[in-house]
Amino acid sequence: MEEKASGITPDPPTENEEILEEIIEMLESTPIKNPAVDSRNEEKKRKEALATREIAMTTWKKAAKHGEDEQVEDEEHSGDENLGEKPKPARKRKRRSCTDPIQYLVQKTTNENELRKEELEIRRQELQLKAEQQKQQFQLQQLQLQQMMETQKNTQHLFVTVIEKLSK
Repeated sequence: MEEKASGITPDPPTENEEILEEIIEMLESTPIKNPAVDSRNEEKKRKEALATREIAMTTWKKAAKHGEDEQVEDEEHSGDENLGEKPKPARKRKRRSCTDPIQYLVQKTTNENELRKEELEIRRQELQLKAEQQKQQFQLQQLQLQQMMETQKNTQHLFVTVIEKLSK
């Protein structure tokens, strides 16, 4: 109302009024999204993707059948009928021989056997080290026992000599 009235100077807008105006401007500037349109677009994209997938799968099926048909045709037309035409080169198929799995199993068992041998060797070495350590500990205990016995003999000998001197 103040803006429409002529000759009146309106008061400067308050902070709240400025914020409200900014919010209104933002709401007016943002486009409204329609969920129905979005779902239609997504459905359209999904259908296009499925159609592309279907085309790719049929092309792959045809290529696989085409290769088989060529081999059958080559075998059928190998007679005198094709003397003037060049025969189509037969597609070579790679087939695994029966020895491949056997060789793999043989290699696998040899590798496992080698690993087992190495593990056994390592265990044997560990046992030897433990045995040596136990032997050294036993020797150390024997040495300590001998030293204790010697010190005990020495103290007894000193005790006896002290008693003899005191008794004289």
